[in-house]
Amino acid sequence: MTSIPLHICSILPLSTPPLFPAPLHSPQPLLVTSSVLYLLRKSKFPLTQEQLRIVNHRIGVNRRDEVVKVIAFAGEDSGPSLMDATSFVMGCGGGGGPHPGTKTVQVEASRTFPGNTECRTTHSLAFEKVKHRYGHKLTFDLKPYTIKDLLPERPKGERSKLQWALYARLVGNTIKSYVSSAHDIITTRHAILKDAEYLWGRMIDENDREAQITHDGYLKVYQLSKPIISDVQCLLIDEAQDLTPAQQDVLLNQPIPKILVGDPHQQIYSFRGARNAMDNIQADTVYHLTRSFRFGSEIAYMANCILDVFKHMTEQTIVGTEEDGSLCGQQVGQKAIVCRGNTTIFKEAVRLTTMENHAHRRLAFTGGFNFDKLMDLYKLSTGSTCSIRNDFYRKMQSFSNLEVYARNADDVELQGLIQIVRVFNHRLPELIEKIKKETVENLQSATIVLTTAHKAKGLEFDTVQLATDFSIFSLNVVPVEGGDVITEDINLPEDEKNLIYVAVTRAKKSLMLNENLKKCLGKISEHFKFPLSTKLFHDSETNSQCLDCGQAITSQQRVAMAKVWSVKIGKVGSSLFHQHPTSDGGFICSSCAHHHLPGFQKIFLGDKQAPRVAQIEELF
Repeated sequence: MTSIPLHICSILPLSTPPLFPAPLHSPQPLLVTSSVLYLLRKSKFPLTQEQLRIVNHRIGVNRRDEVVKVIAFAGEDSGPSLMDATSFVMGCGGGGGPHPGTKTVQVEASRTFPGNTECRTTHSLAFEKVKHRYGHKLTFDLKPYTIKDLLPERPKGERSKLQWALYARLVGNTIKSYVSSAHDIITTRHAILKDAEYLWGRMIDENDREAQITHDGYLKVYQLSKPIISDVQCLLIDEAQDLTPAQQDVLLNQPIPKILVGDPHQQIYSFRGARNAMDNIQADTVYHLTRSFRFGSEIAYMANCILDVFKHMTEQTIVGTEEDGSLCGQQVGQKAIVCRGNTTIFKEAVRLTTMENHAHRRLAFTGGFNFDKLMDLYKLSTGSTCSIRNDFYRKMQSFSNLEVYARNADDVELQGLIQIVRVFNHRLPELIEKIKKETVENLQSATIVLTTAHKAKGLEFDTVQLATDFSIFSLNVVPVEGGDVITEDINLPEDEKNLIYVAVTRAKKSLMLNENLKKCLGKISEHFKFPLSTKLFHDSETNSQCLDCGQAITSQQRVAMAKVWSVKIGKVGSSLFHQHPTSDGGFICSSCAHHHLPGFQKIFLGDKQAPRVAQIEELF
């Protein structure tokens, strides 16, 4: 599956001659040309044929406002790929305000690109124009309790059916929907019209210091001004899959050539208003970058399987490097445990720090972890309100009141912290101290990194372990003759599918899958398990202990099963098991095996019609 695309890439001719829009000695060449050649000179790797095709593209020659899309799969940002060469020149995606990953990539791009390239985020473009108006009244988010205090008093009849936190959340969501949109005014599409208009008016009033403005808010003000970005000859827009309509309106209306770079399978910010520009925007030319410089063929194969299972995407194949890798193998180098939510992150930290002491274990949290908030919630749950630092928590007066607020305000972060307090209760202070003692601030110096999939985007780790909180299957009752049958179906929103893809593709050398994802891959008959004859145990020194029940596998059992966690792609048959003898694979006895492979039930359970051992051996 991985060798064919490599052979194709090696014989692809250059379809266009190496014609550049401006000579290299020009003081102001088109930024894409200068940047690509700059990285080509610095790179220790030659550019791939796919990259060279883009280098040779004559941008802006046929049309002044030409749009080129470069669909770059995961791993293209690691190494000297063209994704690096075409990223962050006057533009950056990332819905819902600036976030650490966006800033990190922007800083890295500034360090990498030559002097005639300006590397900016869309929020920095906007802030430069409006900071004199709003620099004194910025906030990252408007919480429902803040919105409630900003809204005018209304007759009770207008809100009698809604609790205040729920109503304030609806108003806040209306503002968020508006500022991420390309609309000029708040319309009925944006729901709670009257109060939303009132709140927005206060937010953009530079003299109203009580009503702060969010980062997306000042970006909206910038977008409404219909800006023209001057003294730039080409826009290179990275992370284009996460652009909001407001960002798209700013960048795509510039009368200059534009190159959009992104991976539609990594769009994970639709909850912040992002809309996938890689799918929605028509381009004059579309290129693909399928070669990953992050991981080898094993992890590339897993990424392809995930795209196949979740999205039925088989048109392009991600191609890995020649470096060795493993699936579900042992830890190699630094390990990241990637979780869906913060609650699981804390539970994993507790599990690690309450295990047997490990002198060399150092934990790190991407973006940190808010232990202070957690302790304030614990104090509120015990009634010790006097020592609570958070003013809002203290005003709630009781833990149950805060729970009601978190539910009505749909505050996912707060609900997660509340769940942690409920689960660990009076053990919490001691556990937090244990975790802090083993925590370091620098990610590079940690042996284990705890992160959510959202925060892991843009990062990479030697080993990645997927936590168990990624929800994949939903139960579905199917009526059949004689009773109902419960099936497990994959029914995920697009962002959730993309989150799993993002999490898996953070791995460089080793990947540890959770059981749900292994089961999910079974949908395309990829179980990493196969039956084999028990004769193997008597002809070699192979360990014959069952992985599931721990019992010895004897010659009385005709057939056992090999469970392969590390796979060398390209090999077939029972030799798979011998590729990585130190991996977490092994054997399963016939009594346990039929639960794993129901299709072989008659063989494992010794049905009279089951084939003889000799016949079974011939199958493998």
